[in-house]
Amino acid sequence: MATHQSQSRTQPPSHVAPVAPILRWHDPALPRPLAQALAVACANPTTSLAEYQPLKFDSASGHAVHAALWHAPGASATPIIIKTEPLATATARLRAALGLTRTDRQLRGTRRLLAANIPAAPALALLDLPPSPTHPTARRLLILQRLPGETLLQHLADIHTGATPLSPPKQHDLARRVSTLFAALDAARLINRDPKPSNILIDPATLAPAFIDAVGVRRAWPPLRTSHAFLRSLCVLVIEPRGVHHPVRHTLIARFLHTLEPNPTARRWLWRVLTNHLRTRLQHDPTPRVNPLAR
Repeated sequence: MATHQSQSRTQPPSHVAPVAPILRWHDPALPRPLAQALAVACANPTTSLAEYQPLKFDSASGHAVHAALWHAPGASATPIIIKTEPLATATARLRAALGLTRTDRQLRGTRRLLAANIPAAPALALLDLPPSPTHPTARRLLILQRLPGETLLQHLADIHTGATPLSPPKQHDLARRVSTLFAALDAARLINRDPKPSNILIDPATLAPAFIDAVGVRRAWPPLRTSHAFLRSLCVLVIEPRGVHHPVRHTLIARFLHTLEPNPTARRWLWRVLTNHLRTRLQHDPTPRVNPLAR
């Protein structure tokens, strides 16, 4: 767990009762009393967490993402991500009971990635919050450890604008490492249906990539690398940067494919199929509803 300077926190107003969470799952490496303390802190974030701040909010679905520092009892501060999903309807509550919510799928995807030794943001706990005076709707929360670095999309945008600190050899090294990440998915018989560059974080020291959103991770059956689902997932790596007006350099795409498929004949076939997929997908406007580069 990373070490951070402790931050002062305000005391809860006496007239506001703390929310009591229901802990549904926690990392086995995290002792249950500690996991319960984490759940209570995340249930009452403005009074129990430091540097609590919003990162994303979808007004249509009510899904929200926050960052914070959690000061575990007797331990150093841990940077965390809190993903919140409202359970406002009977259908949403039924999906929660069946483990079919977006947060449940993210938890399963993260555990599959880590079990296959594929880098991903570790999940710490899954919990439910009942309705309260400040939040009249029940919610399901997934707590993840926050990894350092910028997203791959931010790196691609900086490369496109010339603002990147990475030299051309480092940029090609980044493309190789991202390609190796997808090769690891292939070897583990997994597929990520939504591997957008904004869902991949790059370590600032090593350029090692890691998935920070695993909702789209599924088990797959061979032959995976030639499946349309796998090829469509590769298209996302190109479509999202194009949608925010920072297209990926062709030399980096070539480096990615060269690492993914060393055989020249197979690589040429892969390039043709990907080009056809991209041509079809880009007939529609690729601009995202919410700009993931907006800060």
